[in-house]
Amino acid sequence: MAAPMDDQEVISTEKPSLHNDEKKKSKHKEIIFFAGLTGVSLIGGFSFALGRTKKEDPDMFVKGITKGRRQVSGSSLGVRALGLATLLSVSGVGLMFFAAYKISGASNLKDFFSKVDKGTPKLPKKESTGRNEFGSIQELVDYIVQGGKG
Repeated sequence: MAAPMDDQEVISTEKPSLHNDEKKKSKHKEIIFFAGLTGVSLIGGFSFALGRTKKEDPDMFVKGITKGRRQVSGSSLGVRALGLATLLSVSGVGLMFFAAYKISGASNLKDFFSKVDKGTPKLPKKESTGRNEFGSIQELVDYIVQGGKG
């Protein structure tokens, strides 16, 4: 015989939603996939550029560029250039957004977003002829493979 329950004790007979947990796992997989794709593309493009430079002038690539008395190899020069370009682009974009934030006179990010929303033109929405929301990348791929039917 089961013990009597207090009025304050509540036992839930519902199963925890697995759908939300699966959605979270799917989102993490999608983020990891796109981050990996971006990293591979970056490394591949940089390697292609270095390989093409080495193929065009192998002697200078091996010898390196003479800067004063110090020699710098082509790959180390490329890595330095990539690092400097990354630093300049990230800091430049950050500075541009910070300046826009200060010029707008916003007191917090929510206020800034509302001011930007008021200042930008509204685009008219077209009626969607097909599906435009997908639960995962697999659903999107299936939709594309089926030719937009489904």
